[in-house]
Amino acid sequence: MKVIFLDHQGVMRLDKHPNPGKLAAFDYECVKALNLLIKETDAEIVVSSDWKYWVSLEQMGEFYLSQGIIKKPIDYTPKTKKYIFNIINKQRSEEINCWLENKKYIKKWVSVDDLDMTIYLKNFILTEVCYGIKKDGIKDEIINFLI
Repeated sequence: MKVIFLDHQGVMRLDKHPNPGKLAAFDYECVKALNLLIKETDAEIVVSSDWKYWVSLEQMGEFYLSQGIIKKPIDYTPKTKKYIFNIINKQRSEEINCWLENKKYIKKWVSVDDLDMTIYLKNFILTEVCYGIKKDGIKDEIINFLI
């Protein structure tokens, strides 16, 4: 199995969140880019975004479909009890590593986030908030981790 650990804010949603605590529409071009990645790699999505605190996995799956994404996420990374702002990137990377622990069936994976986790994760792609996953070259970087 191949997995994309996906953040939302700064990756799929590019402007300021209008109402934190509630789901808000993804950028259309980011959705298209994600769908192409899914089609080319057959990867599954695991949500690493803090949006996982707002709704159940089932509700998130329905939200993904309503946004035009062709696959629902299969899981969330574990939830940290309290994010500490100046180490949130470290905490999120620990959630990803915890999720991966004892999952030997995961053959390839990549994390995509606008929080820099380069020093904590070996398979990481940093996005720019204004471009997210649709930025030129990001798709190829992601695919390189998944093929």
